[in-house]
Amino acid sequence: MLINAVSTLETEIAEGNVSDLKCCVANYISRFEKMPGCLAYGLAHSALYPNLWLLSGYWENKETMHAHFIASEFNTLIWMIGQRSLGVRFASYFPHTGGEA
Repeated sequence: MLINAVSTLETEIAEGNVSDLKCCVANYISRFEKMPGCLAYGLAHSALYPNLWLLSGYWENKETMHAHFIASEFNTLIWMIGQRSLGVRFASYFPHTGGEA
């Protein structure tokens, strides 16, 4: 299956909130991976900056990715991350079309 859409959320987590974030996000990731059109979902942190984290989703197409963006669970997760972070940067990419949203 080809990855046709990628979503990323980069965040710098405030001191003392990292273990909170990992626990909270792990629950959401397992549910997101079961969504129609989701090929994979994951959380990784920077080797150089331990408080910098990247949440990534890989999708069959942009329509299923966009449906994910408007889902209440995703918006709740974004709110929870925002409460624990120093900042959030969001992006989406469409590797096979060359476009970006």
